[in-house]
Amino acid sequence: MERFDSLVFETQRVVGQGGDRLTRLEATTEFLVDSVTRLTRSNHTLSQEVRALTRNMEATERRTEGERAEFRAEIRRIWEYLMRQYPNGSSGNP
Repeated sequence: MERFDSLVFETQRVVGQGGDRLTRLEATTEFLVDSVTRLTRSNHTLSQEVRALTRNMEATERRTEGERAEFRAEIRRIWEYLMRQYPNGSSGNP
C-alpha cells in the first residue's frame, strides 16, 4: 500500500508540474499572439504610410517635371530674344 501511495503522490506531482508547464506555455502563447497582432497592425500602418508617401512623391515628381519644362521654355524664349537683340553676341547697341 505504501508503494501505491508513493506512486499516487509521484503521479500527482508530475501532473502538477505538467499543469504548471501548461500554464506557462499558455501565457507564453498568449504573449506571442498579442505580439504578432501588434506587429501585424504596425506593418499594415507602415504599408499605408509608404503607399501615401509614394503617391505624394509621384505627384511631386510630375509637378517638378512640369515646372522644369516651363523653366526651360522660358530660358529658351529669353535666349532667342537675346539672340535677336544681339545677333553676333555683341554687348553694344543693336
